[in-house]
Amino acid sequence: MHKLSAIGFGILGVVMLGGAFDLRAQSAPQAAPPAPVIEIVECVVYPEGEPSRTVDCAAKARAACNGAASCELPIGLSLTGGQQIDHDAKTWKKVRLRYRCAKVEHINGPHNQDDHATMLIGCRGVF
Repeated sequence: MHKLSAIGFGILGVVMLGGAFDLRAQSAPQAAPPAPVIEIVECVVYPEGEPSRTVDCAAKARAACNGAASCELPIGLSLTGGQQIDHDAKTWKKVRLRYRCAKVEHINGPHNQDDHATMLIGCRGVF
């Protein structure tokens, strides 16, 4: 009986030792999926009160932000080629942007068009 106990303790010791050193084969870590990036869907500038009279600014927004995880887009007259779209500097113009991160679509704006303002957009965190 004493020999049986010694054998049992020996087997138990080997099992515990194997667990302590984790003798199982480890699999290679999986690569993380690529982080989502900005895809500009639409950018428009329009006079306040006239949302149907728009100027497309998507090409300029894409040049500044497409493919980035986050972006600070200037929303001044540079979006409209330096021109007042209604030829009246005293009226507010609005900027609205639609963009996609992976399959999720976001809308930012409308914001007042202003040469001293930027629009923060991104696929990480809260924007």
